[in-house]
Amino acid sequence: NHLKPGSSWVGIMQLSQNRKSACRNMSDGLPLYALTPGTFDWLGWSIIDVSLSMEEIKRLGNTADNQRIFLSFFGTTGTVLHTLWNEIGQAGLCRHDMQAKHILWTAAFLKQYSTEAILSVWLGTNRTTLRKWVWIMLDLVSRVKQDVIHWPNR
Repeated sequence: NHLKPGSSWVGIMQLSQNRKSACRNMSDGLPLYALTPGTFDWLGWSIIDVSLSMEEIKRLGNTADNQRIFLSFFGTTGTVLHTLWNEIGQAGLCRHDMQAKHILWTAAFLKQYSTEAILSVWLGTNRTTLRKWVWIMLDLVSRVKQDVIHWPNR
């Protein structure tokens, strides 16, 4: 679902007028509500295989095999990550420097449980930045998890 103006996001965006860049994906400046589950799928696949172009990622499709591959890297789907991202925004917890990729880094950290050195190389960042954002996002997810993560359904 693509949230559009007129939805509850309009009020949230108005509340954050004093923090104009809050609730935006800083990599492309889109308002937070403009991100879709497909955004998180695309970002995830670009992490899994950096050589894939956007067109190649679109051609991958949403087959059962591709879903299993995505789950094996991130432990969840782009739709769930999108829901978490939106819940963080709706709770007013977004930061001016937060990017959608940070929630993917956090999902990879939780699923892979690799060392910072390995994850930082795989994710294309340094250990300090990885550590900073994983722990920030873990804190934010923990604040909204009861609205998104339903333990009996997992």
